[in-house]
Amino acid sequence: MQRMRELWIGFKNFAIILSFIVNIVLLVIVVALLVLIFQIKNDVAEPLIDGLHSNFVGLNEARIVADIEVDDEIPISFTLPLEQNTNVVLSSDVVLNNVPAVFTIDGGGGTITGSVAITLPRDTILPVTLDLDVPVDQQIPINLTVPVNIALENTQLSEPFTNLRDLVDPYVRMLDNLPDDWDETTDFAFNTVRGRTDLLEETEGSRNPWPGFEGTPLPTLSDGSPGIQPTPTFTPFPTITPTPAQ
Repeated sequence: MQRMRELWIGFKNFAIILSFIVNIVLLVIVVALLVLIFQIKNDVAEPLIDGLHSNFVGLNEARIVADIEVDDEIPISFTLPLEQNTNVVLSSDVVLNNVPAVFTIDGGGGTITGSVAITLPRDTILPVTLDLDVPVDQQIPINLTVPVNIALENTQLSEPFTNLRDLVDPYVRMLDNLPDDWDETTDFAFNTVRGRTDLLEETEGSRNPWPGFEGTPLPTLSDGSPGIQPTPTFTPFPTITPTPAQ
């Protein structure tokens, strides 16, 4: 029994000493944190949270601006109805045989019905009426530069960027509303006791987190948005020779 009592007293003394050491260590840590708390807030936590918040906003306001080269062929297959009056020029002499003709004999001699052969000389201009269906089946080559100017806020990427901004925004407000040094601590504690402190109150950092994009301003398109003026160029189309439908 005496042995058990001695063991208990020894365990109790060890626990007291261990508790004392732990408390000392915790006290040192708390004191160190109190000394460094504003340095941690101003130099570590606030730049980190504000940087994340600012860049999430910047990503949502960013635009994808690029030139895409299009070099392809587009198949075209359709029937073109052609109905119009036009003039054609004979490329060679055209002989018309057995053309019906009526000859009138002067002096009241009456008329003679027969046929003649007529030659239309080359370069003769003839008015004709075209009424036919022209089948078109071609591969049209296209070579152009397409300017791309996409605002990310108008894409599906906007939703996750906005969610990330809303997730970080309360921490930005809280850090901005906390005191920056010991001189502000007294007023902060006084206002907190009187219920005048709102850690989630809007601040300049949460109101205008993104300063804007740096660098050379982008040229503007016809609608006023930044981008690059389109400069499409087409490869000449192949010659299409109309073929009358059979």
